[in-house]
Parts: sequence; C-alpha cells; structure tokens
Amino acid sequence: QAVLASGPKAVVIAMQNVPWVDPDGMEALRDIITMLDENTVKVYLACPRPKVAETLEKEEWYREKIASCQRVFPTEKAALIAAVGASKDLEIGGGGLSHHDASLGA
Repeated sequence: QAVLASGPKAVVIAMQNVPWVDPDGMEALRDIITMLDENTVKVYLACPRPKVAETLEKEEWYREKIASCQRVFPTEKAALIAAVGASKDLEIGGGGLSHHDASLGA
C-alpha cells in the first residue's frame, strides 16, 4: 500500500538477491503484483536467478501478468529503461517510478 501512495505508473522489482522463493514468498509476490496490476501499475522484474525464474514459470499468474507481457529483464538497468519507456512521463525518484529490492524467501 505504501508504494501505491506515491502514485507510480511502474514498479521494478530487483530479484538478484533472491536465491529461492518458498510458497509463502510466491504468494506474497503474487499478491503484490496483483494489487499493483489492479491499480494500473505495471510491474517489471529484474535479474531473477535461474532457480527463481524456473519456479516463477510454473505459476499461471506469472505467465499471464509478467512473462507474456515481456516484463522480465536480465539487468536492473534494462528493466528501468523498459519501465520508463512504457511510462514516458516518469521521473526516476520523482514519484513516477519505484524501484524495490525483493527479499522473498531469503
């Protein structure tokens, strides 16, 4: 909810420090992405490790909301560029684009 208060149009979730995702972490990630999606905030994932990416690919909600929209990127920079390109009026740090480090299951 705190992220929504700043009125972002896009959120980048950096996952490079997430070695694995347990069922509770997966549920939390799904809930966050669903909440953002329902508030017309586009979600981009950056740097998911292979084990995490494999786990995510098994989830229907992930394939539907993230993967099918091509919002997974190998670097944070690529995800931020895509997010800014999708929301041209954004200013990084100016209330338009949020960047968050994930800590799911770690």
